[in-house]
Amino acid sequence: MKKIISSVLSAALVLGVGAVMPENSIISSYAAWENRLCEFDKSYVGNISNIDYGEYNKYEYIAPDNGYVQFEFTTEGGDNTINSRWGVYLYDEYDRQFYAVDVFSRSKADVFGQKIGVKKGDKLWLGVREGINNIISPKIDYTVNLHFTKDQNWEDEFNNSFDTANDMILGRTMNAVLTDHNDNDYFKISAPKTGHYVMEFGREYNDGRGWKIDRYNQYKEYCDTYEMDAGSTRPLYQDVYLEKGDNYLAVSSKAINLAKDSITPYSMRIRGNIEYASVKLSLSKAVYTGKAIKPGVSVKFYGTTLKNGTDYTVSYKNNKKVGNATVTIKGKGSYTGIITRTIKIVPPATSFKKATSPKTKQLKVTYKKVKGITGYQVTYSTSKKFAKSKTKTVTVKGAAKTSKTIKSLKKGKKYYVKVRTYKTVNGKKYYSAYSKVKTVKVK
Repeated sequence: MKKIISSVLSAALVLGVGAVMPENSIISSYAAWENRLCEFDKSYVGNISNIDYGEYNKYEYIAPDNGYVQFEFTTEGGDNTINSRWGVYLYDEYDRQFYAVDVFSRSKADVFGQKIGVKKGDKLWLGVREGINNIISPKIDYTVNLHFTKDQNWEDEFNNSFDTANDMILGRTMNAVLTDHNDNDYFKISAPKTGHYVMEFGREYNDGRGWKIDRYNQYKEYCDTYEMDAGSTRPLYQDVYLEKGDNYLAVSSKAINLAKDSITPYSMRIRGNIEYASVKLSLSKAVYTGKAIKPGVSVKFYGTTLKNGTDYTVSYKNNKKVGNATVTIKGKGSYTGIITRTIKIVPPATSFKKATSPKTKQLKVTYKKVKGITGYQVTYSTSKKFAKSKTKTVTVKGAAKTSKTIKSLKKGKKYYVKVRTYKTVNGKKYYSAYSKVKTVKVK
């Protein structure tokens, strides 16, 4: 990172029309806003000229866009005071403190503050002063830099009420921090439909604190609470029932003894849960062809038709062979969750070559050979509708056996006969469609 350091002996730094930084780059506490603006991502050297505790060197900024800021503070140290330390503070324009960090300076220090979300136009000031009970002699220089990163998905502090709730967008991750145990972050999210959604809540590291998220409806009425235990390091995935329109989420800490610099970044995202969606496949059964079978998929989330590739993806498994093929629909973007459906792939059918009664009380059928199957089933009946009580089935094992003679039938009776193939997969038989029905009068 390139740093531009302005020292006590450097020339004045021009920051805009009529806005000139003091030559030592230390900003007076009493200067007007327009005369003391600093530039983000530029380093300034300073020191405390008056060792009276309470003196601030103030560096003031205006956020150029939505994003987050993070300070960097360095000092070479070198004093001999045991309790020597610096205090670094970040405030908004109303003097509301985001955080305070103590930096010991007996030895070289290089400290980064936590990220704090800002919106375009937000006014901030970074304060540097001696820590408590310090005597810095001789005075020690420090370098301070406030970095800015453009990011549309960071909270804007102080969002600690319904009226100041930050807007969340379905499917987009919101990043934020709790500045201390008294901080509450409020977010508003608009649900397109009433139904089941998934809240994904995580943190950058395990800080030993517990978390809770309270949910409110559009009337700001309390609905329920979701919690993350202090010892948990895994993200929280929580099914959340949202009403159509605005809903509110309030994030807070369950800890009661956190210091002002005990800041923990966290992230939160709300997505539609497609496990509650309706899914239709263009077919539930297919005939084996040797090629991959890929039925069309239609997904509706509470009446809203979702888009393949944008809201979900589709994958297929075991869809080339006879058996049960799996269709997996996985949420994407603004949607999450997984739905699985199955389609049955059956062997190809066969057809009759002929059906005759070669001898008294006999019926013989001959059918076309089908490769890759386990065998055939021949079903015959004296009932045209194949009534169960008047119907029997015989199995012919082996794909090469393409004829079957059935004996001991009723002489002079008319029989209806049909045939189909089958294949056994993992102990289960999969049957083809039946052939057309043949009618034979038995001799």
